[in-house]
Amino acid sequence: FAETFIADPLTLDGNTLASDDGFLGPLTYTWAKVSGPGSVNFSPNANAPKPTVTFTAIGDYVLRLTVFDGFFTALNENITVTVNHKAPVITGVSADPSSINFGLPSVSVNLAGSATDDGFRDPLTYKWSGPAGATFVDEDNKNPAATATFTKSGTYELQLTVSDGLLTDTAFVKIMVLNNPPVADAGPASLETEFGIPIPLNASIFDDNLPNLPGKLTFKWSHEGLGDATFTPVDSLNTVVGFTRAGEHIIKLEVFDGEWTTADAITI
Repeated sequence: FAETFIADPLTLDGNTLASDDGFLGPLTYTWAKVSGPGSVNFSPNANAPKPTVTFTAIGDYVLRLTVFDGFFTALNENITVTVNHKAPVITGVSADPSSINFGLPSVSVNLAGSATDDGFRDPLTYKWSGPAGATFVDEDNKNPAATATFTKSGTYELQLTVSDGLLTDTAFVKIMVLNNPPVADAGPASLETEFGIPIPLNASIFDDNLPNLPGKLTFKWSHEGLGDATFTPVDSLNTVVGFTRAGEHIIKLEVFDGEWTTADAITI
């Protein structure tokens, strides 16, 4: 009979092939290789009724089972086994960290992977790939470890491809590169001035230029307190503020990067 086998241990059962009337001694089994491109190993041994069989090369094999009852040869059966090549299997992929805040000009994460193979083809090679915005450094096609560098925020699905020269396997790992909130600095925590005398403000803002849409900071000044406040000019970080009433005033600078809003305040 014929058996198709794909590069895993194969169990053969001689009990299903031979029977006896039981009048003589117990049956003995002998397994042997008749032909084939590689070596054949029967475990625990070639006289086991139900051995586990492994092969050292892919191809077609003929195995023979001889069954003896102590007087007669009860069976002399040839078995055809085809050993097919098995694709490599990725057993794990990881990214450290899997979530990271973006920082100019780029951020990096460490990638790792592992795979198993039947050893019948070439040594395994490894290749990382991903969408635009991701690049790979320290990549060695003989090693699944690499470093991924990102130049913009977003969610990235990176792919590891493992090949034995003929067949491949792929696996994916997801990485989140997060947009940092902008930083607003309105100036000193508190300032003083006399009523009727405008006071200059010198603010600053910082951002990581993300998200990519719009990717441009916007800001606005606002006032809490008695009366009104006038900013001259109102669209500049370096402005002069005047008040229509004396008292304590809160001047707030709000910054928006398209995703996050942050604020800083001065008491005048």
